[in-house]
Amino acid sequence: MAFVSACGINAAALSARQSTLCSKPAAVRRASATLVMQDKKGGGLFGNFPGMGGGDSKPAGGGGNPFGGMGNIMEAMKTAKLFTEETKVMQDELKNRELEVTSKDGMVKMVITGQQVPVRCDISDELLQKGADAVSASVTEAMLEAYAQSKALMQKEFQQIAQKYNLPAGMAEGGMPQ
Repeated sequence: MAFVSACGINAAALSARQSTLCSKPAAVRRASATLVMQDKKGGGLFGNFPGMGGGDSKPAGGGGNPFGGMGNIMEAMKTAKLFTEETKVMQDELKNRELEVTSKDGMVKMVITGQQVPVRCDISDELLQKGADAVSASVTEAMLEAYAQSKALMQKEFQQIAQKYNLPAGMAEGGMPQ
């Protein structure tokens, strides 16, 4: 690129508005010149990214959009907001949903919410007569199974929402806490 003007910009190649950069401070001229050079190369404001208004990609946000890919960013933000709202609704529903799990021996019934919050534990009189070790083993078994089922339910619900919004597979599988 040939730089012929005193401010380091080829004034002949720039529009009248852009050539007024010569009266601006050096830092502004350098930044403006960089943006102009990127724009002339087709790089746009955000470089040569697909959908961001640069390079060989399709123009983003329709023709003549001075903000390049800002339309795509705004659409992504709108989708993220909808995803967040739907996730909050799902969490509220899970908070109110109860799962009931019975131990293998049928003597302990554990009730837990969809958010892994224990609600109650019912122990049969027959199990209580067997002693503390039997009660502990049966309660622990029911509690672990209830937790596993509640966690699986939460992950399933979250995965359905993630798939609805075309999130990457890793997000849909591992987006919820382990």
